Amino acid sequence: MSDKLHPRYRHFASHQDYVKMGSSYRPFQMYVNETDYVSGSANTDGHGLRVQHKQNGVILDLESCHYGIYDIMVGGSSVFGVDASSDCSTLPACLSRGGIDCLNWGIRGAGSQQELHAFLNFKRWVPNIRNVIIFSGVNLCSLATLPSVMIYPDQGALFSEEHYLNQALGGLRSAAEHQIFRDKLARLSRRAINAYCRNSWIRCLLKQFSPKLRNETRSGQIPLRNVTGFSKRVQSLINLLKNELATWASLACGMNFKLTYILQPAINWTRKPLSSVEAECFEEDVRLYPEMLQFANRDFHSSYALMISNICMKNGIRFFDANQCFDISSSSETLFTDVCHLSDQGNEFLAKGLMEALSF
Repeated sequence: MSDKLHPRYRHFASHQDYVKMGSSYRPFQMYVNETDYVSGSANTDGHGLRVQHKQNGVILDLESCHYGIYDIMVGGSSVFGVDASSDCSTLPACLSRGGIDCLNWGIRGAGSQQELHAFLNFKRWVPNIRNVIIFSGVNLCSLATLPSVMIYPDQGALFSEEHYLNQALGGLRSAAEHQIFRDKLARLSRRAINAYCRNSWIRCLLKQFSPKLRNETRSGQIPLRNVTGFSKRVQSLINLLKNELATWASLACGMNFKLTYILQPAINWTRKPLSSVEAECFEEDVRLYPEMLQFANRDFHSSYALMISNICMKNGIRFFDANQCFDISSSSETLFTDVCHLSDQGNEFLAKGLMEALSF
């Protein structure tokens, strides 16, 4: 089955709008959602944030948030609202109906460090914050399953690191004066890098003329510190999460907002029986990405939730496992569009559960 025939396209017409959406390079965050993207289901502003509306229907510009009190939700694509049929159908939009607008600062594919960087960047426009909600969890263990992803034990990991690096370099090259020169320079640069990485004799030759390269390593190899093995990769990212959540706790104390970490719901993390649509989409995803089953199971969820809960407790952060909300759902309800993204009905269902459980 080709990607174009994936059941998500048939069951969720909005999915194609998200597939067409790209990304925009940003320093420190690496990337944000494609800026100024326009489609029938999903739209973004000049910051790459999802367009959202006040409760009276007027568009809520980030620059206008200097006045008033707001809640903020950070996270990845589930916060951004992948597969939602409109900007008003995302989880933050549904939570906004409770009285205070909840700002959607979700970035598709964001890791926990990028969630923190997004907040540090955008908070200057929102001086009065009531709640910050970290809605996260799946991207961390998803990163750990992908052999193509580098996990640096002291820095973390990124989805599609090479793609975004090339995107950044492409943006810098666009400042050059002539297109032909840019293309030739890019090809030459790629060839030089590939030759250096793949040929030991070239490295040795260059090191004869460069003291810096000569002292790089005794073996002559470029040092790559990649963590291998799913369990070790998860633990490495959890160790970094400890530092990130400690930083979040300090921000909450200094800025006087209430901080909550919500472990997002996922198929096989909740006891919810799958509807026929959910089962069809999930089965196809597992066929395309079998590594998913390393984390999409009850045993992993139990130990993973406990690890994050303990980190939150040590930092005085309120923790809630949103999978509890879905345990009471019936199999006839299609709340998931894949392992962790939610349908419009799923966003509504979860927003109601969170407001009841956490008094947002």
